[in-house]
Amino acid sequence: MRNAASSPESAVHAPAIRLERIPLATASESLLSEWQAFEANSTPDSPMQDPEWLRGYFLEDLDKIISYLLYDRSGSVSGSASFLLKEWPLKLHLGEVTLAELPLRRLRLLGGSPALPEDESLYDLLFRDLADNAGYDAVYFAQVPVESFLWKYLTTSRLIRTSFCRYKPEDASLHPLLRFGASFEEYMKNNFSKHHRRTLRRQVTRFQEEAPAPVRLLRYTRPEDVTPFLDAAIQVSRKTYQWNLHQRGLRATERLDRRCRFAADHGWFRSYLLFCGATPCSFIAGYQWRGRFYTDEIGFDPVFAKHSPGTVLRTMVIEDLFTYDKPELIDFGSYDKYKEEFANDNYTHCDMILFRRRLYCRFVQTAHYACRLTTKAAVRVLGGLNLKSRFKKIIRARSVSA
Repeated sequence: MRNAASSPESAVHAPAIRLERIPLATASESLLSEWQAFEANSTPDSPMQDPEWLRGYFLEDLDKIISYLLYDRSGSVSGSASFLLKEWPLKLHLGEVTLAELPLRRLRLLGGSPALPEDESLYDLLFRDLADNAGYDAVYFAQVPVESFLWKYLTTSRLIRTSFCRYKPEDASLHPLLRFGASFEEYMKNNFSKHHRRTLRRQVTRFQEEAPAPVRLLRYTRPEDVTPFLDAAIQVSRKTYQWNLHQRGLRATERLDRRCRFAADHGWFRSYLLFCGATPCSFIAGYQWRGRFYTDEIGFDPVFAKHSPGTVLRTMVIEDLFTYDKPELIDFGSYDKYKEEFANDNYTHCDMILFRRRLYCRFVQTAHYACRLTTKAAVRVLGGLNLKSRFKKIIRARSVSA
């Protein structure tokens, strides 16, 4: 065990290593300094593995974050894994229509994978402790690379098989990335055909020529930029189908404002707005952390849809990223066709839910799986009749106009 100052909730012991479960809200400054020192000398896959990011980004939820810290033989921090406990219902969808929301208390891994050595016995320590502790219905893993050690462990471990019910809520999909080269011109030449490059340039030029007022792209990075960005971006977000159909977008404005200010204070805030005169027509809310640009939310005003404002914005933003504080890559997150268009690299990822072996959890899993099968059958029928795209457009249009 560590000393009392670290306030560990529990400790798991093994030869030559020690894995401790520590509530982030009560972690001492000395412990956080040790963790930060480890993180600074490693190559984390996500800001969610950075204790400074966790404490600032999840300020309102610190009491809901449990972190596991690994100690080596010398007693130094040599790994971590953090989880957020959240009331997060599992939605039952039929296509893009939500039929119901089933209450579910999830323990979500923060970051694509734990920052731990790839060792099965060590992962057994972690997941045995998770299995032994109550207070949640399921452990949730988002966008896990299918070639990663974590995915292999989740799908082959005997401990996982006997302690939980494994469930993939969606099929595996591509995780698009854009790796930056020397120049925007080189990127365009290597990533697009001559015809495609001409099409993208024509879309930008046509928007600029046909827009009722001058078109301009604004970049927001400083603390004083947060309020003007959010004021305009939220106007756009409220008009999107993501907001009206899926209850997504730039919601929870007070929390969003605080998170953006936290990121801006640390030099991590980077977001964009495309204006037509004084009217905002599309936005990208994002962060740039350790050479990676993460797109958090994207949206455009459907009034400008015929001008392809999303494509115009992405083209202009990528060009700006090449000219100002160029990152190593853009992480587009979950798959969408428009993201694949601009990506030049990818890997395959998949979500995983480990349900508790309880009757209610079995019901939730079965209901969600039934909706998935029904949706797939409907998609096949509509696809065969060439009606899939038409139905999707109608549903999205009605959600926006409602």
